[in-house]
Amino acid sequence: MKIRKATLRDLSEIRRLGKKFGFEIDRDWKGLISSKNSEMFVLTNDRSIIGFTGLIRYDWNNTLQISNIFVEPQYRRRGLGFKLVDFLVERSRRTTYRCLVAEAPSLNPVVDLYKKVGLRQCGYNDRYYSNSGEEIALWMSLDLK
Repeated sequence: MKIRKATLRDLSEIRRLGKKFGFEIDRDWKGLISSKNSEMFVLTNDRSIIGFTGLIRYDWNNTLQISNIFVEPQYRRRGLGFKLVDFLVERSRRTTYRCLVAEAPSLNPVVDLYKKVGLRQCGYNDRYYSNSGEEIALWMSLDLK
């Protein structure tokens, strides 16, 4: 399994995976790949893309944000999500940004993954997804400097 920077040639496959596996809204995948303020990365096996993630840069507060962590269901529970997030953490540590942040649904296993690589809960929004408060958005962070 390899991680590489996504290109516009990967766009249709990223869109397909996003639609197939439950991203509720169609994200601006093209913008995330080609913007000067973000980077996307794909996880590949020998034949195809099986996962993706990204970083968004916020210069106004000198932070990076994890964007879209995803691994195809048949490849989960093999440490590949950890591999992707660890890749982002190491990449972030080589920058001049002060902090790496991530938003995570409170009932999603990604919360444990973020904790495993060293992010800590730094806030929440109990109305981010709905007004029911059943699932809340947790904000996690890792100081880089």
